[in-house]
Amino acid sequence: MKILLIFTFCLISDGGASKEVTGYSGGGILIKCKYDTEYKDNQKYFCKGSWSVCSDQIKTGDKNQWVNSGRFSLFDDTNSSEFWVMIRELTVQDTGTYQCGVDRTSVIDIYTPVELKVKEGSLVSREVTAYAGGRINIKYRYEDEYKDKSKSFCKIGTHQWCFNQKQTKLNSEWSHDGKFSIHDNRTAGFFSVFIRELIIEDTGIYACGGVVSDNLAVYTVVTLNVTEGEEH
Repeated sequence: MKILLIFTFCLISDGGASKEVTGYSGGGILIKCKYDTEYKDNQKYFCKGSWSVCSDQIKTGDKNQWVNSGRFSLFDDTNSSEFWVMIRELTVQDTGTYQCGVDRTSVIDIYTPVELKVKEGSLVSREVTAYAGGRINIKYRYEDEYKDKSKSFCKIGTHQWCFNQKQTKLNSEWSHDGKFSIHDNRTAGFFSVFIRELIIEDTGIYACGGVVSDNLAVYTVVTLNVTEGEEH
């Protein structure tokens, strides 16, 4: 416990003033917190509670790499003076007040409050297996409130949360990018990701969800395992 005297869908939120964010059980949340460049060498942390009493969920002085602690991960990007916090496998019990904190030893800490509300949802992390040289079609269901939003699909990386992002267009059912295709079925409330010519290197964790704005999205995750052999 620290005394403070003073940041299967995922939500991305920009740090700064107090934020109210909503996630769904079974999904995850990704929160971005900005800080002044003079504090790039300070420890960063994420805790649950009010400004006066806050329980650390994760804290680290490591820079420019993901650090994991249970369902929590933190990435301190010193180049852009911001740090990211990811929470996986959300439950309704995760609802509450959180703080993004910058640790300062001789003076009061700097923090940004985040109000998180987790709703019951149908998001479930999944694991699928496919064969090299083959293809796979993965369907993702989303909540009705995201029916008219653009959808995205990307691979979660080791040193950055998402790369090679594919995004649908609002006025197009299908979006194509190389061997990836995305179909958004807004009537049924799901979109499909079709991957052709699979290779072993496609193995990994992927995120897909609705793009709400430049700094807000919701997603669920799927683990894809590509193995050698022929599909039967």
